[in-house]
Amino acid sequence: MIYTSFFFKTTGIILLRLLFLLLSSDGVYAAGSLTGSRYLGGKIFQDMVVQPIYWGQIGTKIAAVQPSLDLLYSELVKTPYLKLNEYGVKSVTYNSSVFVVTNSQPVYDDVEDIQNLLRGLVADGTIIPTSNTYFPLYLFTGSLSVGTLNSCTDFCYYRNSIDISEFNITGTSRLYYGAFPLLMFPCPTCTTISDMSNLFINSAQALVSAATNPSGTNPKAYTGTSGSTLAAGFVDSETGVSVGEYCTVVKKVEKLEEVESPGGKFFQLPPVWSQRLAGCTVDFQNVVGVVGSVIGAPA
Repeated sequence: MIYTSFFFKTTGIILLRLLFLLLSSDGVYAAGSLTGSRYLGGKIFQDMVVQPIYWGQIGTKIAAVQPSLDLLYSELVKTPYLKLNEYGVKSVTYNSSVFVVTNSQPVYDDVEDIQNLLRGLVADGTIIPTSNTYFPLYLFTGSLSVGTLNSCTDFCYYRNSIDISEFNITGTSRLYYGAFPLLMFPCPTCTTISDMSNLFINSAQALVSAATNPSGTNPKAYTGTSGSTLAAGFVDSETGVSVGEYCTVVKKVEKLEEVESPGGKFFQLPPVWSQRLAGCTVDFQNVVGVVGSVIGAPA
């Protein structure tokens, strides 16, 4: 059964349809009553671990983006951008990335290709999922499809989870992942700044949302006809949008903010939602002001 939710983001970042797929549920966080960002009983990554996966050939576009994305993840986990204590997330750490050598296909399917790849990596011990692990997956392709939906036309990235109970892994029966296609042809809606800049923006937002709503559930967009949905973690009470995308999708914040890591690395990233501050932030101490770089604007 597939449950989907769609959001149009018309800021300069991307014209984005965020797609979330829901397959089952497990919750770990005590429910609370909030306005704006509300906890709906689903899973939270209390001690999150992020491990990127790159799928392609050495010497290709995928290999070229790996060092920069690894730097983003390894530095971002040390910054206040991911101080998500107010959402029950105590820590976020980085695990060294995995490069899977394979020939790129012109078309990939989420179920037939992405999920089979991930199961294969679990089976051969390349990755070891835990109840707190998130795997962002990057691949080079002409098209990535999820059901009847296609990359660029319908989405720029998505998050999902799959049942891996057949592997009898202690502590978890699910694997949580995000899929970020690097397309073989120009896609202006997903690369309004540049391939790398938009990958940074999308990856950072997805990381925050994965921590606070790992399943990707949007309760406002349930389209199934039987069975139960996967319970959401923290989402906007009106739209179902997750914490990472809330400021750009719902609040229409059209600017980037500078995030500095303890290692002296600087990233231009979109703000995310703080329920405690009742505003958009990049450090969970201050609400962002009106001055900032417009997302998608030339430097």
